[in-house]
Amino acid sequence: MLFSLAITLATTFMAPVQNKQQQVKTQVIYVKESREPCTGVAPMECLQIKGVNDTEWSNLYTNISGFKYTPGYRYKLRVRITQIKNPPADGSSLKYTLTKVLEKKKIANAGLSAATGKKWVLVKMDNEAVTDGTIWMEFDPAQKRIHGKSGCNSMMGAYTISGNSITLSKTAGTLMACPDRDMMRRETTFMKQLGDQTFQYTVSGQTVSLLQNGNTILQFRLEEKNGNASGNTSNNNWASVSNKKWTLKMINEGVISNSGIWLQFDAAKKRFSGKGGCNNISGSYTIAGNKITFSQTMSTRMMCGDADVMHRESDFLKLISDNSFRYDVAEQTLNLYKDGKIVVMFGMQDKTL
Repeated sequence: MLFSLAITLATTFMAPVQNKQQQVKTQVIYVKESREPCTGVAPMECLQIKGVNDTEWSNLYTNISGFKYTPGYRYKLRVRITQIKNPPADGSSLKYTLTKVLEKKKIANAGLSAATGKKWVLVKMDNEAVTDGTIWMEFDPAQKRIHGKSGCNSMMGAYTISGNSITLSKTAGTLMACPDRDMMRRETTFMKQLGDQTFQYTVSGQTVSLLQNGNTILQFRLEEKNGNASGNTSNNNWASVSNKKWTLKMINEGVISNSGIWLQFDAAKKRFSGKGGCNNISGSYTIAGNKITFSQTMSTRMMCGDADVMHRESDFLKLISDNSFRYDVAEQTLNLYKDGKIVVMFGMQDKTL
């Protein structure tokens, strides 16, 4: 009888201990050098973890208590994993607690050279998802220049890379006003975030993240330059160019507002006409693939009182006269390139404007 009672009491007291041991375990895990986009209750970035014997990384939808993560380093950690009783509906059922950092190793970030050969389409800014593909950048490694769209307007600038840092400088954009106020606000925020700033970067698969103080500021999806996420029209679709009026927005890296310089193209006659700011201008052009050649450029001989207008007109005519350029049409801009660099940018208007 006493033996049976002892067994009963022992079982009663030991059961909670055994239950508690089942809810807590210690494990060694690896933490990847970059986070990945994931979706919990809302879009977010997840640490990537895997066990010692695992081959695939998986999302960790919670934090590791006591662990300070620095992008660009791969960690080997010993953690205590505790089962959470009655977890919240939007929370993890497991709590991860750091017990020891076993290894911290710098991972060489060699992926940016390949990434600069792609189109960067913005997918996240200040922890908010961007899904419409209207903000994007392309890189010219030879000239260390960037160009693209900031939403409504075209943008351009310079960049340098040092180690795992990228510095953007001399960023500028055209000054068209768009009717979508939300797009204009987002465009303003993007240009402020990007301009004259230095970021640490991580490249993971088809995602590039730009970070400051360990926080992701901007995140981009990599696409081939001939992809259609940016809304680019085909270079061969010259009909869309000839049906519009093109106003000068940038020449030789100088952004221009209200330039008074514009062109329009007659596809049937292979002629162009317009204004140089002061004088009427006209001439011929030919298209071969993605190349346009201007010839027989002429202008009237009026003198205008504004010396800056006359000087700009002269520079524009010297640049295009008897010259060839690679061109592309990016949404509402017509861009002319020389040696891989944008030298002239026009903004699209209806011919009636």
